[in-house]
Amino acid sequence: MQKPTLSSRFKRYAPTAGFGASIAAFAAAVEDLQDKRHSADYDVMIRMNRSDAALAISTAQTALRRFDNASQTERLAFLGLLLFPPRA
Repeated sequence: MQKPTLSSRFKRYAPTAGFGASIAAFAAAVEDLQDKRHSADYDVMIRMNRSDAALAISTAQTALRRFDNASQTERLAFLGLLLFPPRA
């Protein structure tokens, strides 16, 4: 689920112009892929086939291209916030 605005906890550490569409798309794809991975690993009712795996690989490749298309400032800020989230 994509949030429309950045939480105030993170705003002061984000780029001045905020995060653009490339970072937002990357984050959404990573979240979606993580959910699918958890379902595949832990939901006994889920059956994955070759086409599901191919779609996940394609989604991951597209997400990485989107990440690469973001500015260096956005990439560094995004990764920095992932690795070192601000304390409350």
